[in-house]
Amino acid sequence: MPREPLAERAAALVPPGRVTVGTTGCARTAAVRAILARRRGLTLVTTALTPVLALRGGAKVLLTGGAVRDPAQGCVGAVAEAALRARPIDIAVITAGGIDGDGLSASCPEQASVARTLVEHASRVIAVVPGAVFGAAEGTRFAGLAEVDDVVTDVVVPSGEFVGPVFHVVS
Repeated sequence: MPREPLAERAAALVPPGRVTVGTTGCARTAAVRAILARRRGLTLVTTALTPVLALRGGAKVLLTGGAVRDPAQGCVGAVAEAALRARPIDIAVITAGGIDGDGLSASCPEQASVARTLVEHASRVIAVVPGAVFGAAEGTRFAGLAEVDDVVTDVVVPSGEFVGPVFHVVS
């Protein structure tokens, strides 16, 4: 399934108006950033290096800076995390390399640390998680399911197996 339907649904969960959204620099969140960047009044704080150059529209876009992680072209490390902590984040839009009954995880510890920072400092957390990563755990867990408000996915989630967030299934 292409990533755009998931991105459209995730972006639809962000209310209009003066909202600050933080995103990681992953490819799965790139389409969400592109949609949100067109909104007036929104501030988009991102660790994404390359995609930020293509963002045009009404949103104010702030790049965190930090060490660039190849091949994702997202900024990681203390500088990126400090920048995310420096301003209030209303909504975090994140992704994961794995999701199971215990929560979200990533294969890269540095990327997991940035995602953890967003989870800790956002008032609301939206995870964009394709069905292919359900039931899998990657190397570094960065959020428990109770810390995630919404999960946007393309698979029907078995009842009772994943407790905590609201699941939004895009078909």
